[in-house]
Amino acid sequence: MRKVLSSGMPRVWLLVALILPVSAAAQTVLDSVERIDFNRPESWAMKYFTSVSLLTTPGTPSPSHLGSLKVGLEAEWIPSLSATQRTVGFDGVKTEDLNKLPLIGRVRASTGLPLGLSLTLAYVPPIRINGVQANIFSAALGYPYSPIDHLTLGLSAYGQLGSVKGDFVCPLSEVRAGNDPQRNPFNCLSKSHDKVRMNYLGMELSGAYEIPEARGLQPYATLAFNYMNLEFHVDARYGDVTDFTRLKTDGVTFSGTLGLLFPLTPRLEVSAEVFYSPLRVRRPPATSTTNDGLFNVRAMVAYRFF
Repeated sequence: MRKVLSSGMPRVWLLVALILPVSAAAQTVLDSVERIDFNRPESWAMKYFTSVSLLTTPGTPSPSHLGSLKVGLEAEWIPSLSATQRTVGFDGVKTEDLNKLPLIGRVRASTGLPLGLSLTLAYVPPIRINGVQANIFSAALGYPYSPIDHLTLGLSAYGQLGSVKGDFVCPLSEVRAGNDPQRNPFNCLSKSHDKVRMNYLGMELSGAYEIPEARGLQPYATLAFNYMNLEFHVDARYGDVTDFTRLKTDGVTFSGTLGLLFPLTPRLEVSAEVFYSPLRVRRPPATSTTNDGLFNVRAMVAYRFF
């Protein structure tokens, strides 16, 4: 017998299917689309890792001439999540395997456009590491303004289209545990092939002050507004359930950075910054939301070719 639950039926049916006795031939297939609140635990996990990928500006949009080219390599720290933070499945019941990578890296390139604008393109290539494969493209359009000597202000509009694939719901470690109720509590039968879409649009204000006496060292700060459109597509088998549920959510976050940019030579520069974004979440059995924000560190080395 094959039972299909669709058209937005809540995922609580999964728990029912796992708890109630079912004949060996029975199979429950979930293929539904759920739109969930932006503060639910599942949404928090999506916006947390999407915030890791937010495209920030090291300093301010660079004043650049038409056709200039600057290429950089960026690395970002991904903080490890506690067991409580990883308990996001089924509205905060199931612990997911979210501590996959400690770092993320991407390539960035900026070029000068007419009217003093600059275009930045960034890419995380689809290289599989520890069962995770990202494919993320980001872009930003920036404009600098210098009201006084050594002070530069900037305005940037940016966006991202991208996804990350991995075995988050049923990791290989649980599958290999077999019938062990402690190490495989939801009886995962095979490694899942889950996918999270991490799309956003944002606006960023930035400011930097160059200190000539410190060889051009630039302390800087940014503030940003982000609209996120997120989706988690489950592709997992556990117990007598085959789950293709898609969870969709959208909402607004805010973020900011404090950093330092230092030119090593007229063409080569390095930058480092701390990033913070407050993220609201309601973790059952609580009925109110709390802040569980992302704090991480980012660094970049960039070279201007012309």
